[in-house]
Amino acid sequence: MARLLERCFSFRETDKAWHGGCLALAELTRRGLLLPERLSTVMPLVCQALHFEQVSGNFTSGQHVRDAACYVCWAFARAYAPDVLQPYVVNLASALIQASVIMPGRAWHWDGRDRGSFNNLVNLIEIEKVAVFDREINCRRAAAAAVQENVGRQGTFPDGIEVVTIADYWTLSGRRQAYLEVAPKIAMLGNGGYRKALMEHLVDRKLSHQEPWRKAQALAKLAQDPSEETLDFLNSTVLPRLLARANDATNGTSNGTSNGTSGAHCVAGAPPTGTVQARHGAVEGAAALTEVMKDKVSAENQTQIRNLVPALEKARAYRGRGGEVIRQAACRLLGRIADTNWTFKEATATRYLQTLDECARHTTESIQVAAAEALKVLAEKRFKEELVLKCAENYLQGLQKPDETIAARRGYTLCLGALGVQLRQVRCQVLQVLRREALGEGLPGGKDQEDPTTRQYAVLSLGRLCIGSELSDFDVSVFLTALEGAMRDYATDRRGDVGSWVREVAMEVSAALLQQQRAAGLPRLANAESSTKLMAQLLQQGVEKIDRLRERAYGLLRMLCNGQIDGIRHAYQRVLHGEAYDAVSLADSLPVEASSSSSSWPPSEIETISGCLAKSRETTLIAEPTKAELQAAHDAAVFDALTPLIATPTYRPALLKGIVVSVGGITEHTAKDAKRALLRQLNTDAARSEVCSELMHLFDTTSLKDSDPEAKRFMAPLLNTVGILL
Repeated sequence: MARLLERCFSFRETDKAWHGGCLALAELTRRGLLLPERLSTVMPLVCQALHFEQVSGNFTSGQHVRDAACYVCWAFARAYAPDVLQPYVVNLASALIQASVIMPGRAWHWDGRDRGSFNNLVNLIEIEKVAVFDREINCRRAAAAAVQENVGRQGTFPDGIEVVTIADYWTLSGRRQAYLEVAPKIAMLGNGGYRKALMEHLVDRKLSHQEPWRKAQALAKLAQDPSEETLDFLNSTVLPRLLARANDATNGTSNGTSNGTSGAHCVAGAPPTGTVQARHGAVEGAAALTEVMKDKVSAENQTQIRNLVPALEKARAYRGRGGEVIRQAACRLLGRIADTNWTFKEATATRYLQTLDECARHTTESIQVAAAEALKVLAEKRFKEELVLKCAENYLQGLQKPDETIAARRGYTLCLGALGVQLRQVRCQVLQVLRREALGEGLPGGKDQEDPTTRQYAVLSLGRLCIGSELSDFDVSVFLTALEGAMRDYATDRRGDVGSWVREVAMEVSAALLQQQRAAGLPRLANAESSTKLMAQLLQQGVEKIDRLRERAYGLLRMLCNGQIDGIRHAYQRVLHGEAYDAVSLADSLPVEASSSSSSWPPSEIETISGCLAKSRETTLIAEPTKAELQAAHDAAVFDALTPLIATPTYRPALLKGIVVSVGGITEHTAKDAKRALLRQLNTDAARSEVCSELMHLFDTTSLKDSDPEAKRFMAPLLNTVGILL
């Protein structure tokens, strides 16, 4: 046993030795070969193994060691009687748990009495930290099993049954659920002991490791609705610790060399400060707590938080490896500060604007998004009108420069959309510039400045500025022109059909605009003809060749007919945060809302469209389908739902222009479904005559020049479709 403890549980050993040592301890314990006299030596090692982590470059390992340590805790619960284990359990948490905790039902500080209850509480908390906050699912589940075994066999764990009920095999399966749902529920048990222990664990260990943004969210969840005692703990302990770590990091190296050394162990205590990870986690944690606590932050902490971003810049924390994540965290912090009622001077807001302007020009997309989101809050709550106009003027001037970088133009476009209603005086000018960017025409730098991402951001910014705002007739025409042009963006490069990015956003913004007309909202279109034109563009995209766009258009049409489109929020989250959504599932889960009648609603044949979509929903149900069958049925259902509208003269040109590309395309499954759906509609001489006449019209209106990109895209599928019909 002595050789095992000496050779396997040394700081010089690798994770393999720790793993083997834990397994050996567990097996010896199960067989009754680990005598109680050895527990005083073994317990501190098991505590370290529960948090074992080995840093190797830009990744960490050690989950197998933590899993084995949970196995040891499980074996302890089965092997020893409560009276044997009680004198030693405190060693399991001595490195992390303070000597003062809150017992359920009363405030309680350990003074040597009631040692068994204290030991069981710290034992449960120690294992529970692994159960809810470990990065790996197998470790969380192993810790949950150890908790369950200790609760069942030791019998004196405070709130043990409630903890086991909350944190079980299934609830801990998802990391996000474990952090944001399970941990807050456990924190509500007792009088705050679990809450404090979990918060300290997040601050001391987790915020300096992978995914600090999610861990900061968990910290904010734990800090919600705090009691006076918890609030005092946050102001006196948690926030000062985070701010000290961030300021300590500003005094350390900022060239990225402190990211960690290959092979270093983190087996006891908190991870080292002065690193990029520590700085990033501290700033993210401060931002999360600022968002939750707001005016409950003490005056001293408010001052330090307000000065944190300038201090980071003074220390050149943005430079070197890891500077990008610090910038992003700093932008989030500025947004959270602006959203509070804290008092600070106008000069402070101007100083923050300088930071955001610099971040808006950055080459990293996530930094630009964070800067735009912070700018939106600052403009709404802190900027005077003069400062907003000056800010907009700077961005407009940047977009007029022929030598401006693509990255900066993207940031300017995003930030213009973030300024919102504060742009009343220069809205017309801003909308015209955004229309130019959305269409990619007349750019100051010519073809060198053509960029699909900039066009995508421009359409999104137009939607954010116009949806829900009262616009003049000229502004509405500018908005509609931009949307129509974006719907015709079929630009390609080495990445493929990059214009599809722009068309997808344009569909989402168009659907949001139509929903405003359905609900008699703003902006108001001149007449129903404008709504009909937007509807035709959506229908065309719903039968074209790209599966992703076809499904998106179909889902948006379903949501629109139900009256359930949440503005452009889904588009914003998808484009800027990568949060995909299934519009078809959303449409199926929402009830149908009544629509109002106005000069711009309803568009032509809306009842026919709604009937076709409702019928497709009924006919696509399959009893116990496989994944492949479900996808095939869904792909076919889109064509089956929309092709009957070819019989309507209003939408026939748009639908045929879209379905021709699918029928005559080279994608086999798409061409097969589109061909079958089209031929099904040509069941009468009148229908065939109308379709053929429209196809001949498409021949007449399509240019035959090789230099015309529209001819290259459209002419070959059109000829193939005509050949199939003949």
